[in-house]
Amino acid sequence: MDWAEDTKSNLWCFPRGIIRNGSTDNKSLKWTSKYGSLGISFYEKGIVDGMNESGLVANTLYLAKSDYGEHCMTTRILYFILIQQLLQIHFGFECEI
Repeated sequence: MDWAEDTKSNLWCFPRGIIRNGSTDNKSLKWTSKYGSLGISFYEKGIVDGMNESGLVANTLYLAKSDYGEHCMTTRILYFILIQQLLQIHFGFECEI
């Protein structure tokens, strides 16, 4: 991970079958992991680099000027730093994504 300061990174290990949510509010996405994974945390908020037990590797890139638009209050939501983790524990291979 390439960052200008120490991000207080730690290794996080998530077992297969763990129940997770989008960490926002009662409208957060909820899921059960299909794969175990190991990742590097970013300010203890989420995973930015990691690999799951089937070998799928995912890395997060940051662009400060990103604009995700307005949130539709009727849809389920996911805290952006958890997207990489969701992909890693839900999919085994690139072609499944």
